[in-house]
Amino acid sequence: MAKAGSPFERVDEGVRVRSVRLAGTDCLEAVLGATDAEADPEAPLPLVVSFHGRTDRPRTPGRLGRLPPRRWVFPAGPFPDGEGFAWLPRSLTALAKARAEIVAALPERVRALAAFLEALESSRPSAGKPLVTGFSQGGVMALALALLAPERVAAAVAVAAWFPEELLPATPSARPKIQAMHGTADPVVPFAPMRALVPRLRALGHAGDWVELDGVAHDAGPVTYQPTRRWIEAWVATTLTR
Repeated sequence: MAKAGSPFERVDEGVRVRSVRLAGTDCLEAVLGATDAEADPEAPLPLVVSFHGRTDRPRTPGRLGRLPPRRWVFPAGPFPDGEGFAWLPRSLTALAKARAEIVAALPERVRALAAFLEALESSRPSAGKPLVTGFSQGGVMALALALLAPERVAAAVAVAAWFPEELLPATPSARPKIQAMHGTADPVVPFAPMRALVPRLRALGHAGDWVELDGVAHDAGPVTYQPTRRWIEAWVATTLTR
């Protein structure tokens, strides 16, 4: 990854991208707009932060040209894993055997990512707090930030995620909207714990939709990508009109 402050590269109409390092985290930073003029790195834009799944790496999701303006940031996890990175020291498939280790790692990961979000927001013009989103381990990061560092985020979208109920705050300091979806046939991140968590989230005051994908496994393809993008685009549109 390039050092912080490297110039943006125009890769398409209304798409400028660069690799940077911020608060100890490597990331891909994209500034988007319907035109080159709208893709202005100096403009106060809606901020979206996407966390990849285990063994993946920062990458832009498909074609990004001619979208309503926003800054979209894709950080890399801290643990090398396969051909990519991970956010947690163990796979979520190990929950049955290594739950304590995974639970213990979450607060420190949230502290690091909250510092990253603070540095991002303070060093870039933005239209408020970010929407955070992710799939699998990335979804766990988005969900954990919304619950353990809620003052740092405006909203969260978590796909195929998980969160330990014992870490839920008794009284949240803020209540960002949480949108979530999960396949009922997910063999990697169990469906039932997330389904059981949803009423607890609503009782704590976190509004948002919960979508059960009948018969869907651990899938980051169109079946989850398209509704995730709809949620993101709706949030961006609302943020732009404030």
